[in-house]
Amino acid sequence: MALRGCRTVTGVVARGVAGYEYHYRFSVDEEDEIAKLYKFRIHRGKKTYLFEIRTSFIIKTIDGQDRILDSERYDAQVYADSNKVYDDSNKFGFMMMVEHRLADYWMTKDEICRFVNETCDFAFQIGKDPKNESRLLIPVVIHLDVCTVQQENESVDSVNNRAIREQNLIPFYVRPEATVDRGKFNNYLLLFCLNLVMARANVGDVVDHRSGMRPRVRVEDVEEGMTIMPLCDICLQGPMIGTYVSWLPSCNHAFHLHCIVRRLLLEDNHFCPTCRVRAYPFIPPRITQPPRA
Repeated sequence: MALRGCRTVTGVVARGVAGYEYHYRFSVDEEDEIAKLYKFRIHRGKKTYLFEIRTSFIIKTIDGQDRILDSERYDAQVYADSNKVYDDSNKFGFMMMVEHRLADYWMTKDEICRFVNETCDFAFQIGKDPKNESRLLIPVVIHLDVCTVQQENESVDSVNNRAIREQNLIPFYVRPEATVDRGKFNNYLLLFCLNLVMARANVGDVVDHRSGMRPRVRVEDVEEGMTIMPLCDICLQGPMIGTYVSWLPSCNHAFHLHCIVRRLLLEDNHFCPTCRVRAYPFIPPRITQPPRA
């Protein structure tokens, strides 16, 4: 049975000084279409809140000629007791699944918290509606516009160079919260890429003591970025505002993080593009079962 009569709610978070804006609206998937796209579980006595985040990356120019660069879609899921009063613990699960991606969009912590609160408040209000009391699945669609806004006296080339877009982001399927099928990827290689993405260092430390990798650096100033990585030998471009730079631990050569992760996983190339040293220390051979007699 489809959900009927649900309103659409719109929110906005603006960062005019930094030149980025985020517009979002929520709606309910009345035809249960997103339920066919993602893996989820139905638990007795619980409601499953299935969220699909549909992100459009847009450039907004001063002359009003907005342009969509590209887009991406991914899901998040929350399970809550049907008869429970919803509280912050229910929102925590949703926060854990989306906060890293929203941070990739350059949302601040306050902006992410507001987004999570408004999204969950909308979804839980739908779930508490007496008309939906018997429903175990509540499918919610989030339409999120990530806008790079041209500033006064900023050239079109400059706004294009710092625009947030899917092709300059770390592939979402690398993160552990992703529910996509990773069967085509080597699990050890996925773990290596995840360590590149998640490497952190304590104050005063150079590397992450858990993984032995240098932490990624986000480019906030092109000139400063040039001192870290003058040129990425994969895309043959210099540092771009908003992108991450990371180092391969085997040779210490730096690349755009999204470039090296895509090369390792999608191109099945395990060597440093600069020096040809093996980027990944060991790839276990695939074990195939011998044909039965």
